[in-house]
Amino acid sequence: MALRSKPWTINKINRKCSNINCYLRKKVCFIFILYYVVMTVFHDEIEIEDFEYDEEEEIYHYPCPCGDRFEISKEDLLAGEEIATCPSCSLVIKVIYDLEAFQQESNEVKTVVEDFKKLKVTN
Repeated sequence: MALRSKPWTINKINRKCSNINCYLRKKVCFIFILYYVVMTVFHDEIEIEDFEYDEEEEIYHYPCPCGDRFEISKEDLLAGEEIATCPSCSLVIKVIYDLEAFQQESNEVKTVVEDFKKLKVTN
């Protein structure tokens, strides 16, 4: 299946299925997602603290054995996604993190950035 040759995250698959108008196609898409969730075999389980964070692109990276890097976006993590994929091979890893703490930290950072912007405007 194409899924194994180029792994997708559940959020990406859901976005693809949401654009489908035909009832039968939506069902097929749902089965595809279910297969992906049930059949995923993780290469490893890595804690979020071990990832490198690219602030510019808001993506977390971790080295893959193929020489490329596993990646997962901050947006996906905030949505509860825990599967990081490698763009060059079919390996996937499970990201270990506390979703509630991650969301709280993200909200705190947003608040600090907004406060800083307000300070820049008033000066």
